[in-house]
Amino acid sequence: MKVYKDVLNVLQIETAYIISNDILYSCLLLEFSGLTFFVSSDASELKGNIKFKIKYRGSFIYFDAVIMKKVKDTIYSFTYEIGIAEEERNKDAFKQHFFSELKNIENLNEGWNKRKEARYEIGLDEDKGKLINFKSIEQVLIADKLQLPCVVNNLSYSGAKVTTVGGNFFKDKTVCLNLSFRNPIEQIPLVSSIKNCLIKSTSEKEIVSILSIKYDYSPLTYKQRIDSYIKALTERGIK
Repeated sequence: MKVYKDVLNVLQIETAYIISNDILYSCLLLEFSGLTFFVSSDASELKGNIKFKIKYRGSFIYFDAVIMKKVKDTIYSFTYEIGIAEEERNKDAFKQHFFSELKNIENLNEGWNKRKEARYEIGLDEDKGKLINFKSIEQVLIADKLQLPCVVNNLSYSGAKVTTVGGNFFKDKTVCLNLSFRNPIEQIPLVSSIKNCLIKSTSEKEIVSILSIKYDYSPLTYKQRIDSYIKALTERGIK
């Protein structure tokens, strides 16, 4: 699973370090799967047995591990694979909790990937707008530095279909869908590219565009909102 800032925030992982031959090197977490981590570091020749040091929930946790260099990214950056020893998984309650949290978020991510193309309707339905906790049925699409009113026809874990005003849209154009929620109040910006667009005029001679967009990245907070929406629809027997 790829690691982004929001993933680290949810897991409450603050920093990570490699200790090799009693020297401490900082590193950036890139990806993890089970006991395997991929990290980026400016240290050029790390190999063999190490200590992997992670600040988790405000405390440092140390793992016995083996490191291997995989890729030279730039002159000053190297990607390494770190394999944590199997016996570390259940060494103490704190480590058990750490790996349990990693497993939980990996399972969630696997489920999101399986359903990433499934679409969930909203449109002008006020009841559905309340179920997903939209602040308003009218949301905002940012294009060419303009904030345009839009309606979210449907959405998925990976994209959405929206209706907005104006006709200056084309395939692969970058836009940002800015969703405003309540309970709790938050805004989630979703930088996206247009995959399909239909431009037409209304009976009032206004130009509107129906856009299918794909998100560059779906943050965890957004995916959790979709989870809650699906649960609310299911509980009420709404399709």
